[in-house]
Amino acid sequence: MTEQDLALLIAAALFAAFALGWVAHWLWSVTTRKRSPEALRVEAIAADLLQAEAERDAVREAKAETETSLSTEFTAREQKLEVKLRETEAELAATMDGLRAARQELIDKR
Repeated sequence: MTEQDLALLIAAALFAAFALGWVAHWLWSVTTRKRSPEALRVEAIAADLLQAEAERDAVREAKAETETSLSTEFTAREQKLEVKLRETEAELAATMDGLRAARQELIDKR
């Protein structure tokens, strides 16, 4: 075995020991992990944020539905008022014609 082979073998053994130690440390930290108060607080804030976003989305959806229904109701009322306005204008025109005819009749009788 040459010096180079020996160096490569030692390097490989050291790398394998490092990798094995890293994997063992990772497994140990995963299995014995205790939740820190900071991590619990972050999780609580994240849950509150998700709930707030869900409520916001529900409010936006309700707002959109309300706007749609109000728009429909407004359009219907506007149409009814336009019809009533046309009827009132027609009655006014008829009344004015009647008054004009009555005035003309009075002028003609004098």
